[in-house]
Amino acid sequence: MIWSFYLTSVLLGVGAAILWTAEGAYLAANSDEHTTSRNTGVFWALFQCSLLGGNLYVYLSLKADAITRTTRYPLFFVFSVVCAIGLVIYACIIWRWLIERRGQKLQSDPIEQKTALSDVIETFKIALRLLKTRNMLLLLIPFAYTGFSQTFFQTVYATCIGHTIKYGTTRKRLIGLHGVLVGVGEIIG
Repeated sequence: MIWSFYLTSVLLGVGAAILWTAEGAYLAANSDEHTTSRNTGVFWALFQCSLLGGNLYVYLSLKADAITRTTRYPLFFVFSVVCAIGLVIYACIIWRWLIERRGQKLQSDPIEQKTALSDVIETFKIALRLLKTRNMLLLLIPFAYTGFSQTFFQTVYATCIGHTIKYGTTRKRLIGLHGVLVGVGEIIG
């Protein structure tokens, strides 16, 4: 069963890499030299503050030693609604981008579309060649360390806190407090 933790950590890392790259590309496409810092700062502030809101809600919601159905369902509902709102906002952003892109495609010819696909393939090949360089291989060590350390302090450590019997009946609440404190630490730097 331990292998599943490693597998999901790898999948989480791959998914995060894709999302962070897409976020960077979106910010770059919708910012100019005057608004790049502002847009990046707003994104980063919202991203970091999300650690506070969700974990504070968990801290205030979990009052008993065990997590029961009456506690689990509202938590699941609130987080599902927040995710759905985020998904709708993201879909609106993508929808605008797709409409603009479709307008550009109608004006382009089929040769340019084939060139775009070959550009994507060529870029992927360049990325694979870059991965084989000495500097990138050396960077894989801190990348792996960062991934495993984040997995530890964001999930494993919080789970350990929740299962430590010496913390008493409020030990499940401490998971939310741990998340809030991690969020404050990440915001401060």
